Amino acid sequence: MGEFENDIKLRINKFNEWMGKFDGEGGLLNVARSFKKFGLHLQENGDIKLHEWAPSANQMSIFGDFNNWDRNQYQAQKDMFGHWTITLKAKEDGTPLIEHGQRWKLQITGPDGQSMDRNSAWSTYVCQNDSRLFDSVFYNP
Repeated sequence: MGEFENDIKLRINKFNEWMGKFDGEGGLLNVARSFKKFGLHLQENGDIKLHEWAPSANQMSIFGDFNNWDRNQYQAQKDMFGHWTITLKAKEDGTPLIEHGQRWKLQITGPDGQSMDRNSAWSTYVCQNDSRLFDSVFYNP
């Protein structure tokens, strides 16, 4: 056979391995549409639902402009598949807790106990802050 046969077989095996992982999530099409499930989503009643996937995380919270950057106030709950969710209830007047243009982040505590501030992989809008890092921004004009 050709000199690249082993490389091609390796790539095919890697492709099949990933396709198997995607099958566990309902197929490649569902993975491609994950933005419809994950991230921040405004509900009809004004609540905001956060859904994230972080199977190795031990703790996750959402914080930002809307709660004076308090990392402990809104703790997400983890299910057995590594999905984290929290619903941020609307204000009394029915408007979302996070207003259009407000910045937000996730605090994720890993298995080693270290906490890190992160942006959601499903953020629909990010902007650079004064320290030249990026923040997620809730976009709901």
